[in-house]
Amino acid sequence: MFEHAERTVELFADLFRGPIPDGNQLVGIPAPGRTNDVLAMDQFKNVYVLVETRGAGRALKSRRLSSISTSSSQIYRLDVEGEPVEKSYAALVLDKDRRYLLSAFAVLATALLAQLPQSPSPQQIDGFLDTFIELFNDGQSVDPSAVKGVWGELWFISSAPDPASMLRYWHDESHSHFDFSAQGHNIELKTHEGDRSQHHFSHAQLSIASERTSVVSCLVYADNGGRTVGDLMDQIAQSLTLVQRTALVKKALGALGASIEDVAESRYSVRNENTNMVLSVSEMPIVSTDARAPITQLSYVVDMTDLLASRGSPLVAAFAQLSQLERGASGVPS
Repeated sequence: MFEHAERTVELFADLFRGPIPDGNQLVGIPAPGRTNDVLAMDQFKNVYVLVETRGAGRALKSRRLSSISTSSSQIYRLDVEGEPVEKSYAALVLDKDRRYLLSAFAVLATALLAQLPQSPSPQQIDGFLDTFIELFNDGQSVDPSAVKGVWGELWFISSAPDPASMLRYWHDESHSHFDFSAQGHNIELKTHEGDRSQHHFSHAQLSIASERTSVVSCLVYADNGGRTVGDLMDQIAQSLTLVQRTALVKKALGALGASIEDVAESRYSVRNENTNMVLSVSEMPIVSTDARAPITQLSYVVDMTDLLASRGSPLVAAFAQLSQLERGASGVPS
């Protein structure tokens, strides 16, 4: 899914260093991993991802945001490695004044292109453009802890015996207080860079939790030999259908916002993988408050280290809990 991301960024850099095209012609390079698609640049140094449409007569649908624009079908004249090309393409265009977003632009385009067949239908191309618009965030980067949080959740999914099932439970909108939810069972994944299980909780989150809610404490550390968000997504994607891979991309990259380039940069490993990582919320300390008090958005840090050592369970306990739900849903006795 991300195997061509770094190469795509390098190819765009090659275009910037090369000759400026004349007039309405673009200069292009074949997109890595694609048969018919092109990375390109115009005379103003706007950069393009062009997906061949083979759709003569398609109605033009275009959209423009502050930093990017799209068009569903248009004839482009290109010089692709010295060869003249004139074809119909759908286009993603990054504005020349937003070059600082190039890495994020290239990473997201690479991930979404990997979900397209080599000769996509008009509907698939429109979905590609719409999803790019939905996920691309040209605002501020998210907090670094949010990037680690996505990494931890993906690591949890990748560690599961059945990642596809775990993906279905991830960020269920009807249970948005918790990271994983299924049939009243909830799992909250907490990721922290340190050697103690000290995690931030909202009071509302712990107050509504039941005995069927567990917390998984994932302690990570920066590691040049570790895995990136992209590595974890690639591992998970191996066991997914095309529809499931698209859902994975939307959930993971949508949470990263303008920090999307971190999928190929920040590397982590898990410090406490072989210790007790899972604790029932019923074992957690909760601050008592007067329900009538005008207090909102209360939150606090809980040090779970000693509780995990004395009352916790290994990671397999969380997976066993959800696998029982799978058997129950399929009618198999647990």
